Parts: sequence; structure tokens; C-alpha cells
Amino acid sequence: MAEYALTVSIEELPNVEPVVETPDRGGPAHRMRTVTNEVASGSGWDSDRAREVGSFFDSLAPEWTAKRQDQQRNLPVVDALSRGGVELETNWLELGCGTGSATTILKPQVNNLVAVDLSAGMLAQTPPELGPFVQADASSLPFQDKQFGGVMLMNMFLFPAEIDRILDDIGWLVWVNSRAEQTPIHLSPSALVEALPGEWFGYSSRAGTGLWVTLTRKRP
Repeated sequence: MAEYALTVSIEELPNVEPVVETPDRGGPAHRMRTVTNEVASGSGWDSDRAREVGSFFDSLAPEWTAKRQDQQRNLPVVDALSRGGVELETNWLELGCGTGSATTILKPQVNNLVAVDLSAGMLAQTPPELGPFVQADASSLPFQDKQFGGVMLMNMFLFPAEIDRILDDIGWLVWVNSRAEQTPIHLSPSALVEALPGEWFGYSSRAGTGLWVTLTRKRP
């Protein structure tokens, strides 16, 4: 784990009831859970790994939206934006947008939104009106320092150094796992903040089948 001075204060908000328990489908044992932990610790990502992950999600793209577009899955996104204290009237970046499920919720609420995914197959399935979309590797984003006031990651790898670089000084991070601990690409709230550089403050809760965390470097 990167060696950063760390001060974190997360307020746990009441859950949105009923919280729906997700069945054990092997999320903790999934190949992508290993990648998630390695990437958050600052290791395990190179051009070979990027090609592997991109190809994996390309193969899932044709049926991705049909299998994942439901109210319970999207409820943690809605709840995080509603109760998480985030500043929406700013420039936002969505990383790991997939086929645009969460993009549909985020875009109408923010000033400007750019959505990014590594998988060309996923981006080919997105509704064009939700754009602009950018195909990019989130470990090295084609954006300026401090360009965004908010960044959302739903079931997406955390690249701490890039999050730190592209967020402005008061920027908000929204982290969503749609199936909570059963999400293959999952970090607990504590693991999330341990991976990030500097001081962070925010909120966490559960809604539907998932959990969410919102964090900012300015004490709310």
C-alpha cells in the first residue's frame, strides 16, 4: 500500500430500506477482485493487464445492459448523489462507464460530464446522447490536472494517483458497488480510503443491492 499520511472521517448514514442481500456468486473469489486489490495498492497494472481486462469486458458487452439494467442495481447511485453531500454543479468524470447505466443517472444532474471506459465493446453499446465518451486507460487519463470537480466509479478499478491528479482541491469521489461485497470489483470503505493519498471526509451507506461511499478532501 502506498505510504501516505492518512486522515479519514466517514459518517455512516442510515441505510435505505429494504437493503437487498445479494447471493454469494463468488465475488470475493473472482479474478477481477484480485486485480482490484492490486491496482488499488499501486501494483499489478501494465499494458498486458490492460489488454486482458479490455478483452474480458469486450466479451461481456453485447449482453451487459440487458442483464444489469434494474432499479435495485442503480439505487445506490441515485442514493449517493442524493444523500452523499456531493457538489453536482461542476465538471464530472465517470470512470468505467460500461454501457452507460449510471451515466444515465449522473448526466442530467451535473454541469458537464465526460464518461470513460477501457472497453471499446462497452462504449459501442452506449446511447450516443449520453456522450461525450472517451476510450482510455484509467491509469493514465488524457485530462489535465485538477480538471474535474467530481468523479464517479461504479464497479470500477481505483487508480489512486490518477484520482488525486484529476480532481480539484475540493473534488468529490463517488464510489459505488452495485452488489456490495459480492461485486467482483469491490473495495470496502476502509480499503478505499486507505488507498487514497491525503485527508478525506465523507459518507457511506447501503441502498438496494449495493453500497456507496462519497469522499471529499474538504471537511463537509
